[in-house]
Amino acid sequence: MHTKSELLWHLPEQHQTTLLQHARLQNIEKTESSLNTIYFDTPELNLYQQNFQLAIETNADQHYQTLTQQQKQLANFYQYTYHTDTTHQNDPDYTKLYPSKWGNLFAKRQLRQAIQPLFEINRQQIQWILTLNKQSVIVLLEQAQININKTRHNVQLLHLQVNDNDNIQAIEAMYQLALTFQSDLETPLCNTSIVQQGYLSFQQQEVTAQKAKIPSFKTRTTAEDAFVDIMSVCAEQFYNNEKVILIGKDIEGVHQMRVGLRRLRAALSIYSRLIPKPLSQFLTEHIRWLNQYLGPSRDWDVFLTSSLTEIQQHFPDHAGLAELREKSWEKRNQHYKALQDCFSTAPYSHMVLSLQAWIIQKQWRQDLTYVQRQALQQPLKSFAVSVLNKRYKRVCKRGKYFEQLTIDDLHQLRIDIKKLRYAAQFFSSVFAKHPQTKEQLTLLGLIQDNLGELNDVAIARTLLHDVGMEFEHPVRQLLEGWYACSAKDEKQRLEPLWQQFTSDKPFWQY
Repeated sequence: MHTKSELLWHLPEQHQTTLLQHARLQNIEKTESSLNTIYFDTPELNLYQQNFQLAIETNADQHYQTLTQQQKQLANFYQYTYHTDTTHQNDPDYTKLYPSKWGNLFAKRQLRQAIQPLFEINRQQIQWILTLNKQSVIVLLEQAQININKTRHNVQLLHLQVNDNDNIQAIEAMYQLALTFQSDLETPLCNTSIVQQGYLSFQQQEVTAQKAKIPSFKTRTTAEDAFVDIMSVCAEQFYNNEKVILIGKDIEGVHQMRVGLRRLRAALSIYSRLIPKPLSQFLTEHIRWLNQYLGPSRDWDVFLTSSLTEIQQHFPDHAGLAELREKSWEKRNQHYKALQDCFSTAPYSHMVLSLQAWIIQKQWRQDLTYVQRQALQQPLKSFAVSVLNKRYKRVCKRGKYFEQLTIDDLHQLRIDIKKLRYAAQFFSSVFAKHPQTKEQLTLLGLIQDNLGELNDVAIARTLLHDVGMEFEHPVRQLLEGWYACSAKDEKQRLEPLWQQFTSDKPFWQY
């Protein structure tokens, strides 16, 4: 078995000359090769659904059979484990796979008989091997053609690779080189590998928004191990919605990327007693920078698809509302364009690479004392209980006199509810055996959503100001009347939910 870690970038033709002339590659021997690879699976992609790829590669007169398992992906960072053997046939030779730990994958004859060639990739590669801090890093320029169903897709990528997933020093060297290339080439990150693009083309599936994943923890999980998993699933949600936003057809992409960033920020806050805030301040600043693009895009989406749409259903022929919708779409499209453009900027790429490196290398350890590092090894459950109790008490204190709370008070309560809910979601698998866990998480979600609708009213007023619709405007007065009635109804719906929340014993206290 072998392992490999790599980072990927799109490399349009106009950037290839810059790479070939890059100072780091001068006087370094390069090798060129041509590869033809055929990928095999069932029509239902039984292997790919388990993160496996079975391929036969031809290099000159040599044939190699490789079974690869993708272990991890964070944006353009990939880690693989793979088993390679020579072969003398054009179809998979399963006898070569049985000695590996994955041999049981092919134990069923029905599966073996269903496996067939799906697509072909022809590659032209130029490779350099650099030494950085006594570590070897492979630089690979790849021009590939994906052939599937009589169609062809051309792709140009830059790879940085190291051949040992456990060699932290090599991965660190790879990231140092990555930041150098990113600064000099200013080329966009690639969140979909060539092979993934082949499978997506075979499936003919549209890219869809990725919602939050809830990590699952075992009894012996430490607080630090949980932190790595929490940060990884939040980063994955953030990264994977970039593609949806670039396509621009589904507003859920912006929403889910924003949720992913909020969950990242929540994780940093939850762990601030173990990993002091100064150590993650640079990430907070990155998140704040990106939110200046995400926030307005999401706000205009909500305004257009929720409140304004609902009002227009009651006043379908109102010319002033139609004019407002037109202006709102213009604003929304301006912010979407700015958001889409920011994905190809140096600050965005630096944010992604910095976040990846911080998680993968556990860089917070570098600035912790021995006592602080030991605190991270405490059992997750005890840490989770202390965090949840603290946040629960803050929520109860904030909403003690619920009936008397003003809109501003409810806004602060929403923030505290959100912080509690994110923490409860992160740690929910530790308390999964308790029957109240799922029910109480649902209740927290309902309260947060209802409070969020009240907050949407405040945001809508800001948006109306942005399109020049001040309070004296007749349409603004119509909207204000609608919002006043909506706020009253929303608070009435909240009261029984709040009463239920305060009367139930929290699931982590049983």
